[in-house]
Amino acid sequence: MRFRYHNGDHISDKVRETVEKESKLLDERLAHVEEDLKLLDVTFEHHLRSDTYTAKLVLRVLDRSIAATGTWDKQTTAIRRAFDNLYDQLDEFVAKLKDEPEIRDEQRKPSWLSEPSLPIE
Repeated sequence: MRFRYHNGDHISDKVRETVEKESKLLDERLAHVEEDLKLLDVTFEHHLRSDTYTAKLVLRVLDRSIAATGTWDKQTTAIRRAFDNLYDQLDEFVAKLKDEPEIRDEQRKPSWLSEPSLPIE
């Protein structure tokens, strides 16, 4: 997968490592798509007033663009949040391509966040 950085002066080496690792995972999920048809744009913004970072990801696959953002006071956490958001949207996109039912939000939540279930009697 190809990826491009925008506003690269705000991106640390640790974030670049995270992007490379996560892009390999994205590549595995999109193994059925040709290499030329996959592009990931990574943009970082530093907000001086709040001292937070916003990571913006735009994944271009086939004829679609999937955008995701993540904001946090640490760069690495912001990029991980953006990738989590991107994975959720990518799952929905792939489900539509394969004509599968969409994954409901309840299925994505970790068990400790979901409502307790009633015991079956």
